[in-house]
Amino acid sequence: KLSFPEANNIQKFIVLIQPATGHWRAGKFEFEFTIPDDWPITKPDIKILTRVWHPNIDENGAVCLSILRDNYLATLSISQFVAGLQYLFIEPNPNSPLNTEAATMFKNEPAKFQEKVDDYIEKYCPK
Repeated sequence: KLSFPEANNIQKFIVLIQPATGHWRAGKFEFEFTIPDDWPITKPDIKILTRVWHPNIDENGAVCLSILRDNYLATLSISQFVAGLQYLFIEPNPNSPLNTEAATMFKNEPAKFQEKVDDYIEKYCPK
């Protein structure tokens, strides 16, 4: 789902992602995209607005996605960024974490990890 919180600003929009499978399948997650004036030369700013317990997303909303960092290419489309975000919910990468506590729990205590994921979904995800 796509929405524009500022009616006259098409460079800022919200993408709602609802994973079909994986640890986060019970949740809905809002990401804010801000597209710079010189895009695609400069990469977009993407942050999550929904608090989530995830190895690759920190508590401040920063997202660890390779195509937003070292692997950014000016040829990437917005839909490719959305696909990358969806993939993070299917295949999290605990070996490249932004949230080291979540990554450690993901690897060493999977039941406790899932419990915390479910708790965050219950508390913070839009209904």
